[in-house]
Amino acid sequence: MSTKNTALDLLITLKSESKPFRGGKVTVQELTYSQVTDFSKMASEMDSVDELENNKQALARIIRAGIVEYADIDEAVLGEAPPAALKELGEMVMDFNGLGAVDVPNENG
Repeated sequence: MSTKNTALDLLITLKSESKPFRGGKVTVQELTYSQVTDFSKMASEMDSVDELENNKQALARIIRAGIVEYADIDEAVLGEAPPAALKELGEMVMDFNGLGAVDVPNENG
């Protein structure tokens, strides 16, 4: 039986790719538009008082949404991971989705 690929099916199909991570591999997947807007809304609501905790929660949501193997990971487990690993995974998801930070040159170059 063949699967029909309608224009709508093609539009909502999320691409994924295996990426190296700390000596192993993880599967990074595209985020939906709704997920991206939820992340943006959460970021705009963050208070500087709880910035570190908010950043951890934001990274956890991004990692769960964008890394297939960590979709159901408990926040306590993420709390035991090194910040560098969480940052690396978060950046991997953002870059894969075209949302990576853009370096803006300063006045000096």
